[in-house]
Amino acid sequence: MRLRDICGGWNQLREYLIMKSTLIRWGLCWGLSLLAVQITFAQGIPALPGYGQATSYQEPPPPPPLPYQEGAAPYDAAPMPGGLPPIVDSAAGGGMGCANGCTAPCGDPGCCDACGAAGWGGFGGGGGLRRRIHTFGSVEYLSVWTDGQFMPVLVTTSPLDTQRNLNNNPNLPNVGVLGRAGQPLFGGDEINTDQKNGGRLTFGMFLDPDCDVAWVNRFTMIDGQVNSFNASSGPGFVTLARPFFDPSINPRGQNALILGYFDPDTNSLFSRGNVNIEASSNIYLAETYIKTMVHNDGNLQIDLLGGFNYTRVDNDLSIRSFHTRFSPVGPPVSFNLHDLISAKNDFYGGTIGFEAERRWGRFSLEALTKISLGTTHQQVRLQGAGTGRSNGVPFPLNGAFYVQRSNAGADLDQEFSRNVWSVVPELNVTLGYWITPHMKATFGYTGVYWTNQVQAGDVIDTRIDLPPQQAALPAFQWKDGDFWMQGMHAGLAWDF
Repeated sequence: MRLRDICGGWNQLREYLIMKSTLIRWGLCWGLSLLAVQITFAQGIPALPGYGQATSYQEPPPPPPLPYQEGAAPYDAAPMPGGLPPIVDSAAGGGMGCANGCTAPCGDPGCCDACGAAGWGGFGGGGGLRRRIHTFGSVEYLSVWTDGQFMPVLVTTSPLDTQRNLNNNPNLPNVGVLGRAGQPLFGGDEINTDQKNGGRLTFGMFLDPDCDVAWVNRFTMIDGQVNSFNASSGPGFVTLARPFFDPSINPRGQNALILGYFDPDTNSLFSRGNVNIEASSNIYLAETYIKTMVHNDGNLQIDLLGGFNYTRVDNDLSIRSFHTRFSPVGPPVSFNLHDLISAKNDFYGGTIGFEAERRWGRFSLEALTKISLGTTHQQVRLQGAGTGRSNGVPFPLNGAFYVQRSNAGADLDQEFSRNVWSVVPELNVTLGYWITPHMKATFGYTGVYWTNQVQAGDVIDTRIDLPPQQAALPAFQWKDGDFWMQGMHAGLAWDF
């Protein structure tokens, strides 16, 4: 009996017990290995080639042919630079780096064991694609584009010669009014659609000696993007206004708060002011899952995965305006308004998916597709501040502009929350090239989709009740939509 035969029986027994207990498998592995060594020396079998002086003995019948045959042409029979092992065709069963084709007996330093005792990035294991040892990971740079935030028209302008009221009718405001002389300066479309930078860190470890089951953790962060807009009415007397819907005006209901305007009819300055808008967003993803191998034919490996996914998207909208209203019969009056709207989305869900890997020599192509089902906890916070000043004396206001007591309470600080059902599918496709036995360069595509997400611009209510009406508007209303992110990633992956 040869040591190879003993190891073959041991592997069959271990495959039977692999689903029983990790501790049992480890005990049998070590126990049977020691027993095999004792039997070998007790029977006086000569030393293996390269491990001492062999004695003459009757060669037993050759074992069944292995996937690798002696003489199979390698990709490159010459030694690699820096003393690295020659590359052997993985299709021939040797796996990259197994210069002897994994035909050496078990225990030989060059033998590719179940996890790949030698090879480039885990190409060992008798032609399998199992990882070499027990840890792996990657670090990647992400360049992505995301679904933008839709903003209603927040700032308008008008030509300098525009009448303040259409046909001098006070019930037909004209300056900055949408549908009349108002022209959008900011809003009316999506913002935060520019390219964004981010990073992703992945690390994991195998949980069994055969490297069939692994625990994987992934963390992704997309750098917050800030869109800014600033406008001032001076010194060139630019017309500025903040449009809104006034329910008291019929039939159109459009009106505007004039920030800066020179009245051509009176040849005097009606108001002077400025506006500043900042919109920001941040994206975070964290997930942990277990994956187990379900297919491995020597070149293609498929893993089934399941775990937990946490994803968060925050976005904030800040609108500040200051203007001074002039009157021929009284002192100037100043107004300082600040609206702050914050929206947060926290997704908690279970994940299921597949990971497939195909290899050609040093090249690899990986596809990770998964879907997460769970709950998104939506939070919206409305904060406002508004003060007026006349003759140096401050006086309180009912609120800011879009945030008032009608939708943010007496303290002008109100938070709303709810839970909604969401689906988050994800696709990653990665091309890799092993540049060393333990390191490969990667480049690929990343795409994520997320249903039922709220953004700050969605909850702006542009309806505003003006005195002397009882202020019932603006009011808070839930409104959400879908969100997507896609782009390219590049980085380094390791396998130790």
